[in-house]
Amino acid sequence: LCCIQLLARIHSNLMMSSSDSSSESDSLSFLEEGMLLKDQWLILEKLGSGNFGAVYKCENQSTKEIAAVKAEDVNREESALALEIHILKLLQGRKHVCQLYSYGTCFGLNFMIISLLGKSLWELQTETPDGRFSISTCLRIGVQSLHALKALHSVGYVHRDVKTDNLTIGYGEVEERRIYLIDFGLAKRYTDENGNVRHPRRKPGFRGTSTYASIRAHKQEELGRVDDLWSWLYTMMEMATGRLPWNDLKKEKLLEAKITFGVEDICKILPIEFEEIVLHLLSLTFYDCPNYDFINRMIQNAFKRLGFCRSDPYDWQIAADGKQSELNTKSEMNRDDEKQLLS
Repeated sequence: LCCIQLLARIHSNLMMSSSDSSSESDSLSFLEEGMLLKDQWLILEKLGSGNFGAVYKCENQSTKEIAAVKAEDVNREESALALEIHILKLLQGRKHVCQLYSYGTCFGLNFMIISLLGKSLWELQTETPDGRFSISTCLRIGVQSLHALKALHSVGYVHRDVKTDNLTIGYGEVEERRIYLIDFGLAKRYTDENGNVRHPRRKPGFRGTSTYASIRAHKQEELGRVDDLWSWLYTMMEMATGRLPWNDLKKEKLLEAKITFGVEDICKILPIEFEEIVLHLLSLTFYDCPNYDFINRMIQNAFKRLGFCRSDPYDWQIAADGKQSELNTKSEMNRDDEKQLLS
């Protein structure tokens, strides 16, 4: 979690431990403004904290680059950072994953230093006049987040908590058109050491966030690649409408609501091309590899049919008075790079 807005929000149905020992709080208070990590990263300020630990803003004293420090108590029973660091190391160089600059232990803390990212899509969505994104913005987010999930799946892991909280934009004007997938604390390896899909456990329990969880997740079954894509689809639906049809339902009613919400209902929210995407997801088992290229192609077809342009401003680039922000036209992002983001 790389920005204060994301740290501040916790869904009421997030199925995670809420323990927060006083010893951890004491340790995390040791990082203060002016301290140095690894003799080069200067702590500038604390951005936020939660059950996972705390996040700080820092600066490289040599390059003056701004980054984020994510820290947890070294005595924590289950280290969330260890898994995140492992996955980030596997994904370095991918377009939609933050850079891992350094990691280690000091001041009684485990820490990692990563790219400082921008706001979460959840916060950006709440800042729009009607609480939702345009279809043009939704489709481009869909393409980029699909690429991010494909990259994660390619290294043998599933995310298990895909939602707008865990998707952010980049930091600064140049990076604000790039989407990042973050927070791998609930990620799980689905392959063995030989790259073969592991046999699913019978009842591993619920993982994820109820609102965006797949039907298999509600049944407490093992989650695979297709389950990430169901959460991705629900996220797309929420971005397009501002809410999901089951937002106000109790947990015990969510499974039934998702089962009865059919293809036709989804296509009332998203472009008709999503009918083929939904049918594809319905055909997949835990063992199957999704056809990411097919899904991407369907989104591209919708984008072209509706007459959208890749260079259009994203909704967060449009000024409050309805005029196009100059940040869009003056962005220095290489057009070839942006074409790759959306191809």
